[in-house]
Amino acid sequence: MLNILIKLLPSETRSMVLLAQTLFKNLDTKEERKRVIDYALSIFSETKDGKIEAQNWSKLGGKDYLGITTSVTRRRDKSKK
Repeated sequence: MLNILIKLLPSETRSMVLLAQTLFKNLDTKEERKRVIDYALSIFSETKDGKIEAQNWSKLGGKDYLGITTSVTRRRDKSKK
């Protein structure tokens, strides 16, 4: 039913809904979704210019919230010795 309604939305709105679904698909419980949404709203409410600090983005995307980001590790180039 939701898929039918999504198809009826204007393209830009449909894209926003699909993005939100993708971001929140790993959250299993109602409590988990509420916790993540509350945190996201709190970091957005802290800014006046709509810009979020990198550490807040990292925390929101990290394993304790959305779980969609990983840490970057540099590999040592074995050919350069």
